[in-house]
Amino acid sequence: MRAVVLDTSAILRLTQEEIEYLSKENVIFAPESVVSELKKSASLLHFSSFRNKISILSPRRRIVKEVLKLIIKANKKLSEADIDVISLAYELKKKGYDVVVLTEDYEIQNALSLLGIAFLSIKGKNIRYVTIFKKKCKACGFIYDMMLDECPNCGSSEFIVIKKVIKNVN
Repeated sequence: MRAVVLDTSAILRLTQEEIEYLSKENVIFAPESVVSELKKSASLLHFSSFRNKISILSPRRRIVKEVLKLIIKANKKLSEADIDVISLAYELKKKGYDVVVLTEDYEIQNALSLLGIAFLSIKGKNIRYVTIFKKKCKACGFIYDMMLDECPNCGSSEFIVIKKVIKNVN
């Protein structure tokens, strides 16, 4: 069975008719944190028109921690809702679902690519390559993992963040 996970951009852009169509052959999910991001009354009204077609489900904290370890190299700009979208998709995939995430967010797409989870953009604009982030020591120039607090080469804690392309998606 296919699971479709929605992020905030998908909820805001999809029409009631599109949700109806998607729900015929798919189970649609959204994390609770994504629904919480819908603050304006117009957004909430739009969401309420198809709320009954979406299962609101938060990922388990254990899964969130596992996902954070796996995607730490990808990015530091993910919000709590973004991490929940990625974690929920990862959890559903582990449960045997064929998962696709609807998102226009390039940071989410980047992390999903690292985890091997399919994604689609409503506008059709997907990332072209996957990037990871590394630390470069200001003292010695050594490049090391984002999870480390200090340079393993010289011990300095002064660093700059560098971006590295690791995979072409096209």
